[in-house]
Amino acid sequence: LIRVIRVSTGAESQLTVDGARDTVGDIKRRLFAAELAAGKSVRLVCNGTLLQDDRSVRDLDGDPAVVHAVVTRPDGGPADGPGGAAEGR
Repeated sequence: LIRVIRVSTGAESQLTVDGARDTVGDIKRRLFAAELAAGKSVRLVCNGTLLQDDRSVRDLDGDPAVVHAVVTRPDGGPADGPGGAAEGR
């Protein structure tokens, strides 16, 4: 089980994963398909470490592991939250 917390909104998702074969990239595609399709950047961080897409989820610390998600627009600005796209900017 992995808890993913979106930094800008505090929204939390829980995801059951297969540690033997799921990767960080799989988590991104499952939870952030709309953001990725819109060209946004999704970065996942666990214990202060930026997670690479090819990293296995079995390497993540904790049960459940807590992962923070940072979503930004293609220009690098925040995707939502104060001053972001959710406010029409």
